[in-house]
Amino acid sequence: MISQIQLPVEKRVITGFGLALIVLVAVGVVAYRNTVGLIDTGRWVTHTQQVLTELEATLSTVTAAEAAQRGYLITGEEEDLAPYRGAVAAVDGHITRLKALTADNVTQQGRITSLDFVVNATLEEMDETIGLRQRGGLEAARQAVLTDVGMQNMSAVRAIIANMESEENSLLAGRAEESEARARNALITFAGLALLGVFILALIYYVITYEDVRRRDAEQKLKKESEFLDILQTVATAANEASTVEDAIQTCLDKVCALTKWPVGHVYFPATDSPGELTPSALWHLDAPKRFSPFRQVTEATRFKSGVGLPGRVFASGKPAWITDFAAYQHLPRTGIAQTVGIGAGFAFPILAGKSVAGVLEFFSTEVVEPDEALLAVMAQVGTQLGRVVEREQMLQALKEMAIRDELTGLANRREMDRLLADEVNRCLRYGRAMSIILVDVDHFKAINDSYGHQAGDEVLRWLGDLIRQHIRLTDHAARYGGEEFAIFLPETLADQAFLVAQLLRSAVAAAPFIFARHDKQTMRISVTVSLGVAGFPDDADSDEGLVKAADRALYRAKRQGRNRAVQADHSALRTVPLPA
Repeated sequence: MISQIQLPVEKRVITGFGLALIVLVAVGVVAYRNTVGLIDTGRWVTHTQQVLTELEATLSTVTAAEAAQRGYLITGEEEDLAPYRGAVAAVDGHITRLKALTADNVTQQGRITSLDFVVNATLEEMDETIGLRQRGGLEAARQAVLTDVGMQNMSAVRAIIANMESEENSLLAGRAEESEARARNALITFAGLALLGVFILALIYYVITYEDVRRRDAEQKLKKESEFLDILQTVATAANEASTVEDAIQTCLDKVCALTKWPVGHVYFPATDSPGELTPSALWHLDAPKRFSPFRQVTEATRFKSGVGLPGRVFASGKPAWITDFAAYQHLPRTGIAQTVGIGAGFAFPILAGKSVAGVLEFFSTEVVEPDEALLAVMAQVGTQLGRVVEREQMLQALKEMAIRDELTGLANRREMDRLLADEVNRCLRYGRAMSIILVDVDHFKAINDSYGHQAGDEVLRWLGDLIRQHIRLTDHAARYGGEEFAIFLPETLADQAFLVAQLLRSAVAAAPFIFARHDKQTMRISVTVSLGVAGFPDDADSDEGLVKAADRALYRAKRQGRNRAVQADHSALRTVPLPA
C-alpha cells in the first residue's frame, strides 16, 4: 500500500524533476541563444566604438597637421615642421584602418573614399602653403592662407567625419536596442516556462537580472569614465592650443556643462586691486541666457572674500567644494537670487598654478544634487591642467616684459621705445595728429658714479625713473634710452605743451635732492639735475628718427647752455620730406 502510494509520489517527483529539467534545458537553450546574440551585439558595439575612435583620431591628426603648419608659417623654423610631418605620416594609417573596419558597410566605404580624397587635398594644400613660405616668405604664405582653401578643406573633412560618426552612432543605437530586445524576449520566455519550474525560473531570473544590473552599472561606470577622460583630453588639448587662458577656460566651461547637463558655468579670478578677494569675470556658459540673466547680473556685481560663499571656500582651501541644496544655505550671498531663478545645487573647483589659486570655476544645477566625489576628483585634475595654461601665460608675459623693460628702472627699454615711437609717428602721419618727445639726461652723471660709486648711480637712475612716471600721463610712454639718458614721448601733445612738462620735470628733479643710503646705513644727500631736449611732430621733424635727432640737438644745446635746463628744438633745422596734405 505504502509502495503503491509512494509510486505515484515518486512518479510526480520524477515528473516534476523531469519537467524542471525540461524547463532548465529550455531556459538553457534560450539563455544560450540570447547570450550568443548579446555577445555578437557586444562585438559589433565594440567594432562601432573602434570606428568612432579612428574617426576621432583621423580628425585630431589632420587638425594637428594644420596647427603645426600654421606654427611653421609664423616662425619659419624647420624644426616646427616635425609635428606636421609626423601627423601627415599618421593619416594614411588611420584611413587604412577605417577602410578595414567598415568593409561591411558600403555607405561608409563611399564616405571614406571621399574622406581620403579631401584629406589628401587638405595635406596637398598645406604642403603648397609650406612651399610658398619656404620660397616666398611669410607674405606669400599669408596670401595663400587668405584664400580660405585650407579652411574649406578642413570644413569638408569635419563634415564627412561628422556624417560617418552619425552613421556609426545610429548603428550603435540600433545595436543597443537589439540587445535590449533580446533581453526582453528572454524574460518573456522565462515567464512562460515558469509554470513547471518556478523556483528554477526565479533563480535564473534572479541571476540574469543580477548580471544585467551589473552590466548596466559597468556600462554607466565606463561611460562616465569615458566622459571624464574626454573632458581631461579636451582641456589638455585646449591648454596646448589655446592662445589665451580665457579661451581654455571657456572650452572647459562648455565641456563640463555638456557633461554634467548643468546649465550654468562661470569663473572668478583673484582681484588685482584687493588681495584675498575674488572678482567676477565675463566668461560664462548659460544654456538659457534669459532665464539666468538675473543670476548673472548679481554674480557680476558680487565679489567674494576668501572663505565666503562657494567660490570663497574654494579660494581659501584650494580644494573643490559642493553645495547640495542652496535652500539649506540661506546665509550665502547669492542664495536668494539662486532660488529665484531655480538653481538648486552647485559645485566649484580651483585653477591651481603651482600652489596658488589662479581662478575658481563654479557650476550650477536646477536640481538638488548629492556630491559626486568622482566628478570632483576629475575636476581637480582639470583645474591643474588649466593651471598649467596660467603658468605658461605668466611665463610668456614675464619673458615679454624682460624683452621690453629696462631691468634697473622698470621703464621701457630703447628697443621698445623705438617701436612705440615708430608706431605713434605712423599714426600721426595717417591721421594728421601731433606728438612730442622729451630726451632727459642726468647732468654730471659720471661725477656721481666717481664720487659715490656705481651703486649710488644706479639708485639715482631708479629714483629718476620713478619721478618721471609720476610726472607723465597714463597715455604717455617713458624709457631708459641708454646710460643716464631717458626718453619720454607724449601722444596728442604739441611741442609747446611738452616743453611745459619738461620744465615741470626739471624743477621737480632739482627740488628733490636724492638721499642715498650706504651699506654702513649712513645716508648721503646727492644733488641731481637734468637737462632736457624737446621736439614736436610734425613741426620739428617728419619721421621718428628725425624727431629723436631734433630732440637730441635740443638736449645738446641745453648742455652747452649750462645744464639744468630744458630747451625746445629749433624749427629751422627740420624736415627733409614734406608731410602729406
